[in-house]
Amino acid sequence: MRTLQNRFFVFTMLFSIVLGCQTSNKAVAEGDRFEVTEEFWGNGTFKNTDGNEESFKCILPIGTVLKATEKSDAINQFFSTEPISIGTESDRSAIENRLVPQNIRSKPDYAGYFFSFKKDLLGDKLKRLEK
Repeated sequence: MRTLQNRFFVFTMLFSIVLGCQTSNKAVAEGDRFEVTEEFWGNGTFKNTDGNEESFKCILPIGTVLKATEKSDAINQFFSTEPISIGTESDRSAIENRLVPQNIRSKPDYAGYFFSFKKDLLGDKLKRLEK
């Protein structure tokens, strides 16, 4: 019985280590940067001046660089970003004009936007950039 308990303990420890290694690259720190490697539809959120948020969809082109706006630990499935460049374009207004539909930007209570992504996209459509 004692041997079975020891084996179970060792198995549990090894499983925890392996699981920890697999999820550690899924943690996102504020300021981490990611590059879009394959064009895809992104889910954007725009903020209203009254604090409410609404969503929109847009195509994120290859070469878009996004910066994480807050920390997201390995357990959290999503992380938030803001685009900082698309190819050689780094002007915030130009990027916003390209990504956020005109009918949203022109709303009187429009107060900015961001994108949230599932961490499943890391290593697939989003490549983590070196610091």
